[in-house]
Amino acid sequence: MDQATELLRVGKRDNIKSSILRWIGEQNLRAGDRIISQPEMAKIFEVSPVTIHHAMQELVGEGVIYRRKGKGTFVGSDPDSEKRLNLAMVLPGLYFDQEENNPECWHLIQSLFDGFMHSLAGKGAFSIEPLAPHKIDTETFDRLSIYDAVFFTGDSEYGELIDALAARGKPGVVVLGETRAPHLCLRINTDVREAVRLGMSHLIAAGYRRIAYLGSSRGRDKHEGYRLALAETGLQPDENLVVLGIDSQRDGARGAEELLRRQVEFDAIFVDTDLKAIDVISCLRKHGVSIPGDVGLMGHDGFISTECYSPKLTTVRVPHREFVQVALEKLQASGGVLAPETVVVPATIVPGETCRLGGAKGLGD
Repeated sequence: MDQATELLRVGKRDNIKSSILRWIGEQNLRAGDRIISQPEMAKIFEVSPVTIHHAMQELVGEGVIYRRKGKGTFVGSDPDSEKRLNLAMVLPGLYFDQEENNPECWHLIQSLFDGFMHSLAGKGAFSIEPLAPHKIDTETFDRLSIYDAVFFTGDSEYGELIDALAARGKPGVVVLGETRAPHLCLRINTDVREAVRLGMSHLIAAGYRRIAYLGSSRGRDKHEGYRLALAETGLQPDENLVVLGIDSQRDGARGAEELLRRQVEFDAIFVDTDLKAIDVISCLRKHGVSIPGDVGLMGHDGFISTECYSPKLTTVRVPHREFVQVALEKLQASGGVLAPETVVVPATIVPGETCRLGGAKGLGD
């Protein structure tokens, strides 16, 4: 087919498309109303059924009409088709899911990536937008405006940008995790204090009574959850069982050494992250301590697979996959206009092999 013939063919099809649209308007058809068949349409416009078919195909692709197999063609966009979402996560740099680039939080980013890949599953695209913290300018707004929604992992570095984007109204803004301020955007998190209380209650129900706590000095809510669980069950808190200042993911062994140095009696340990908990297990093994024979142990976050570790870690799982799923459902339901609200998704216990019914022999006095 030469170029002139192709241009005539395309022009004819465009004319037929315009004629069909005018005909829909003249018939006063509304969204959801059924359109006559293609052979009938071909007779009205005095063209071949093939020409009508191609024109109708393009109108379907443009969302003007939609088809139902065995039922016909209808006016409007397909109510059963979900809009493909274009999403991004803002991070200080690329490859922040790798330990060498993000030693403290790589496992958290990996967990969120997994949530996006699982939840989108052909429903849209997901990108990383590397932005320097506190960078708020026209270039930043232009870069992010192409997305239906942008996601942040907390607000410690991007609080001002979150507020600025929320004030503009587009793209949608979602913060996954804890925030320091009540930003006017969609915030999805879990109640950290309740999550630790849940884990502690699991240990207490299993028979443990002298439960130590190892964690960061910055994790105040986690420490409060620990103390709350003790108070609810009438167990007396012992400050000698609390080791704070275990701030780095590499500090688990140091926390275990400090606890052993104090020579205080304990039969279980709650550790505020799984990575630290795995180091605690390695440290205790070097001292001849059996898990869970001598001491029970529970981690917190569930961000990493512990299947390859022995014993398999019992932990409290922060529901990152559910965080993402909730955000996508709200984006689809709202047409991309997210209302400012906080959604709390509960944590769950992931059973493992590091604690058992009946407690443990314990260490110390």
